[in-house]
Amino acid sequence: MCFKPIQIFAFWDDAAGSWVARSQDIPNLAAKAESRQALSAKLKTIVVELQREFGGSPGAEIPVEILWKAPPQRRPDEDRQSRSERVRRLEREIAALLPDELTAFRAWFVAYDGEMWDRQIEADASTGKLDRLAEAALAEHRAGKTRQL
Repeated sequence: MCFKPIQIFAFWDDAAGSWVARSQDIPNLAAKAESRQALSAKLKTIVVELQREFGGSPGAEIPVEILWKAPPQRRPDEDRQSRSERVRRLEREIAALLPDELTAFRAWFVAYDGEMWDRQIEADASTGKLDRLAEAALAEHRAGKTRQL
């Protein structure tokens, strides 16, 4: 039996310092690794586990196509103006997307934005930036200034 390849998009994430993978074929796929080789191995494991979990035929290998996006090459002299030009160019490109392309982009961006938010919260929590807020909330709770939802 011949399967349609599962397409996975992989890109370098500067903020995370790692390769990140997303796929429309595998909703909620979230994988990252420090190298292409490590991400490829991780993705292969994920696909095998999904096949096993959802009752795939033993021995039938589902083909996976990883589409790598090279990390952007930034010049050290890149200034604020060139970044704003880049944003305007991206805005124009997004505005020109076909409806199905916009739907795919929106799904990718929502997942990407959520992951970036989670990473920022984790980083802030691990460096103690949220400790003061947590202590204030706990103090209000202990003082009976909260209510059950």
